[in-house]
Amino acid sequence: MKRRTVILSVSSLGAVALVAVTLFAAGPGGAFAHGRWASGGGWGGHGAARLCSDSRDAHIDDAIRFVEAFANFTPEQTGSWNALTTAVRNGSAKVGQACETAEAAGRPSQAPQHLARAELALTTALGVLQEVKPAFVDLYGKLNDEQRERIDDLLDRKGRYHRR
Repeated sequence: MKRRTVILSVSSLGAVALVAVTLFAAGPGGAFAHGRWASGGGWGGHGAARLCSDSRDAHIDDAIRFVEAFANFTPEQTGSWNALTTAVRNGSAKVGQACETAEAAGRPSQAPQHLARAELALTTALGVLQEVKPAFVDLYGKLNDEQRERIDDLLDRKGRYHRR
């Protein structure tokens, strides 16, 4: 596999794992904002709208297909990769359920409702993280040094903007 292809596929692998882990990066104030509340300030904004959109699963599937198109996983890595993609998809389903719950509750108008929405967002995010993390750690342990380095660089804020 060419070096560039390895870099692309491993970077995308990290991105797929991050999809699940950062689904709630929008924060509690806007984690379920969508529809008319999609641009609703706080930490939410448009990222939260994508979080609860009907295209959430399509974006995840596109990222997974992209990695699979370039990755040359060993058989041992393939099993771990499949476990990770299952965890990510399960996490997306949990997010979808939480979005439906938040939508049914309507837009919060009082502080206790905002706190309840934040609690739903955070407990859902923690549940997704607890499912994705073990699968990711298992796969990470089976990657070679170069693959691990690429993922580490992807997750290092300084490394996101500087190429090696």
